[in-house]
Amino acid sequence: MKQLLRVLGKQMKFNQLGILLLALPFLFGFTDIAHRGENQLGKYSEHSFAAYDHASADDANYLELDLQKTKDKVLVVSHDDNLSRVFGVDQEIGKSNFKTLQQARNYSGEPLHSLQEVFQRYQVDPEIKFMIETKDDVAGKGMERPLVRLVKKYHLGNRVLFESFSDSSLALLRKLAPNIPQMQLGGDYHQLGQYGYYANGFYDPQAARYLAAHDKGYIIWGVNRPQAMRRMMLTGKVSGIMTDYSNRMQHVVAQPNLLPVHRIHGVAIVSKPFVISQNGEHVFPKNTHRFD
Repeated sequence: MKQLLRVLGKQMKFNQLGILLLALPFLFGFTDIAHRGENQLGKYSEHSFAAYDHASADDANYLELDLQKTKDKVLVVSHDDNLSRVFGVDQEIGKSNFKTLQQARNYSGEPLHSLQEVFQRYQVDPEIKFMIETKDDVAGKGMERPLVRLVKKYHLGNRVLFESFSDSSLALLRKLAPNIPQMQLGGDYHQLGQYGYYANGFYDPQAARYLAAHDKGYIIWGVNRPQAMRRMMLTGKVSGIMTDYSNRMQHVVAQPNLLPVHRIHGVAIVSKPFVISQNGEHVFPKNTHRFD
């Protein structure tokens, strides 16, 4: 594989090679996307560094990030627009400044994190990738331009995939960053157009056949049971899943003869683990071992 990449690197422009690297898990294996990090349905707070670190330690290919924007226009990682469910504080993100919001703590003991903080923490490992969801721009969120600026600032264009339920948001992102892949969440899979990926919350055989015939990736979210993971893999038409349990996913991937080689060539391409040591520092696996 390394020799292949060296040869391709000589023949392709940097942006083209970056897109190829981003697509490798989809092309050569089954993609494990850590839904809001590996929160394991509450063991770790969603969108916490604890959830992200454990996801990467369990070889997730992508960290899935939801975005909100604060009153003072800081992009933060949160699924909800209010802190009440995760932080226990009834405070709307869009009506509060970032500094004020950071006073709250989730049950992992962490504050609300900005997208910039996430990029700063994980940019050191080039194999950690990000699947970033924007909200509907029609609602006045206006997060697309600052998002693209941050991606460019940290040189992460070859490690990012944009996703959204909003056609207007994806259209603007495509205009601002045409080389970054995009995924449509839900909606009519017949209308994908230039989007390379489609995702929904259940396996639709008709959608799977259509997407495969049109060379589009198919992602299923909310797949947490090992039996369901196996079923998705064995279809040969699902590119990957979003899961709260990347640790379970890797046990499924490791099972011999599970992947139908004639449909999916090779085994899953996984990230280099990114783990936390006892003193709280994040280091590479060759320098430490995992702590559960």
